[in-house]
Amino acid sequence: MADAMKQHVAFTSAVEQALRDSLVPQVTPRGPEDSPIAKLDTTAFTQRQKDCVAALVAAMPNGSDPVLEIWQASMRCYDKPENKVKVSTGKESTIMDAEAFEKSLQGATSKPHAVLIFSRHGESEWNVANKFTGWVDVDLSEKGVAEAQGAGDLIKDAGYRFDVCYTSFLKRAIKTLELALEKADQLFAPVFKTWRLNERMYGALTGLDKKETVVKHGADQVLTWRRSFDLPPPEIDEDSEYNPKKEAKYASLKPEEIPKTESLKTVIERVLPYWEETIKPDLKAGKTVFVCAHGNSIRAIVKYLENIPDDVIPGLEIPTATPLVYELDSDLNPIVSDQAVAPLKCGRYLGDAEAIKAAAEAVKNQTKVG
Repeated sequence: MADAMKQHVAFTSAVEQALRDSLVPQVTPRGPEDSPIAKLDTTAFTQRQKDCVAALVAAMPNGSDPVLEIWQASMRCYDKPENKVKVSTGKESTIMDAEAFEKSLQGATSKPHAVLIFSRHGESEWNVANKFTGWVDVDLSEKGVAEAQGAGDLIKDAGYRFDVCYTSFLKRAIKTLELALEKADQLFAPVFKTWRLNERMYGALTGLDKKETVVKHGADQVLTWRRSFDLPPPEIDEDSEYNPKKEAKYASLKPEEIPKTESLKTVIERVLPYWEETIKPDLKAGKTVFVCAHGNSIRAIVKYLENIPDDVIPGLEIPTATPLVYELDSDLNPIVSDQAVAPLKCGRYLGDAEAIKAAAEAVKNQTKVG
């Protein structure tokens, strides 16, 4: 392990110095074959490290490249135990293993294999009423319509073109997708709907006012129901007007597939089969995929992508109608982004950072009383 760490530190130090030398102003433009990065002695490098250097060279057709300049200015690696390195980008620092660091460096200098973009639906009528919604098929609010259109503008401005789109059986997500695609001039993109991307089923909490529920049951109990990983609320009553078994849209499902209540853990168990069987093959084929769904069904996939711990993922707040972008390599590993906000390391939101932060905080405070 010590030898491996020394070898990795030697590699990162050599690359950083070569990047620095490559960015020294030249009297005449220099081709990539003449740059210091191309002249590195790679004899002792692993094949992955050699590929990384090749990617850096490819990014330098006429001398220095803006991507390289950013990395040269911000990349600092320090010897850490257990084959770990500290990568500092701007004011943020991330501890990652050597292999992940190399992949992130290669990813920063090459085109991603595939792109995955999430968006939670726009504000719904029950978001406004502050009710537990789950599988109840409520519509978008007037603000939610505008948010969905704004998501389309962000996608269009960023230049993304979708090969395929996925959404749930619930109209607030379906309409958000349609409105976003319309604003992005991409209504022609194929769309597939699945109940597996539905929001979490909130059981007996469905239809209740969130703050009134806190007053009745206490903040700690409601927080457990909302944000624990594997403790679901009580089951919905069989005769409840909100029981989804009564809806025609679920007629083709087996009785055991229609949940009576769910935790985030059981949402993950519902969502991941569809991810593996349907969405993942599209990404493997190098497509740009749009998933317009719900806070918890998005959390389910994000947890899988970024390997976020069970005790952390429930606290990830997903703001409404805010595109969340993942760039993936050929193995479908997400590429680290210096624009990601903790606990995310790879996903980055499109739009104004302060507005996104405020929107996420608003979601967090939905049950706050007083």
